[in-house]
Amino acid sequence: MSETPPTGDDAPRERPPRADAPLRRLLATAATPLLTAVVERFWQDRGYRTARTDRSGHRFVLVRDTDGEPVHVVWVDPEAAATPGHVERLDRMAASFGDADATLTSGRDYDAAVYTAAEEHGIECLASDQLVTLVDRAGLRGLVRDHAQSGGGTAVADGGATASTTRELQPPADHPVAVRAGLVVGGAVLSLLALWGGAAQVTARLQTCGGDCPLLWGASFLPLLAMLLGSFAVAVGVFD
Repeated sequence: MSETPPTGDDAPRERPPRADAPLRRLLATAATPLLTAVVERFWQDRGYRTARTDRSGHRFVLVRDTDGEPVHVVWVDPEAAATPGHVERLDRMAASFGDADATLTSGRDYDAAVYTAAEEHGIECLASDQLVTLVDRAGLRGLVRDHAQSGGGTAVADGGATASTTRELQPPADHPVAVRAGLVVGGAVLSLLALWGGAAQVTARLQTCGGDCPLLWGASFLPLLAMLLGSFAVAVGVFD
């Protein structure tokens, strides 16, 4: 990410690959919650605010400065499923926020086509070794370890499907028979009450008008018709 700790002579020396093997394994099998926590903590430690959103099954973190202006969009991609087409969409998303930068983040590695597309669009790929380095230098090893020990932020060890704790809205489950019966009875009672109230209102208006009011007849029944149609629509929506 653009606020990555400095590199060069002032930066600590890289650890040998073997020394980072446990951390690399944890990040390579990390689920969405763990990578999200790493991204959010990294920016929050630097005084920024973060907000997460899920779109089409993908997790994004929007980073804002102290004035609330968007400065960075991070796509959390634990399985490194992004393609060059995804990179282009991420670029357009970042552009919609003005001058916001964009980063693609994964504990695994992307193929060469993704890196090429990211370079063309000015998007940073923070993957595999780069993510290990960032976590190490930003002091986030403890965060990764705690998530791993709690079992809430790592994927299964096969390197495939993740065991993410992220919950998405699901359609309501099918109603039990007792609930359906209660809704039917309640809807019938409400419909009868609406019918009785509407009829009483129509009768009162006709008595004051006399017999020569054809328009009043139709206008008086419109609210009743609307209520009945609304009740029918609700019933269909519930039981469909």
